[in-house]
Amino acid sequence: MSSLKQTGWISDSYKYDVPEFILNGNWKTNIVTYALIDEIPKLPGFYIYTAQIKSGSGILSAMKTIMYVGIAGVNGSLQQRYKSHFRKPKFKRCMETYLNKFEYSYILASEDEYDNLRSYEQFIINIFGPPLNDINSKASEVIKGTILT
Repeated sequence: MSSLKQTGWISDSYKYDVPEFILNGNWKTNIVTYALIDEIPKLPGFYIYTAQIKSGSGILSAMKTIMYVGIAGVNGSLQQRYKSHFRKPKFKRCMETYLNKFEYSYILASEDEYDNLRSYEQFIINIFGPPLNDINSKASEVIKGTILT
């Protein structure tokens, strides 16, 4: 049985197999800018926002943090979801804080993957506890200080 640490990370995440779709997919990554909207497809898919330390050298400057994970299902599109995040103050703060180290990565989903998108999203949320995902009940319990088992 797994337990979430205060940080939102699962203590025995090594036991979980990362879905092939996420691990070896054809990911596209760009710096988060408003101009990027026109380059993002109007298709279903899976996406992740990541951030790095703005400057410096050494090990910490190379580490990325998953800030948000989301999906665009059959009734939406990656482009719509990307655009919707620009209305959220917390995404604007991330852009200001991380500048060109705040990145958006996406992968298109085939029809075979549509039914799995929600479980892929929850998988990443459970393992990494992205701070900008505020709809996640597990993340809110971790923030409140409750350790889940």
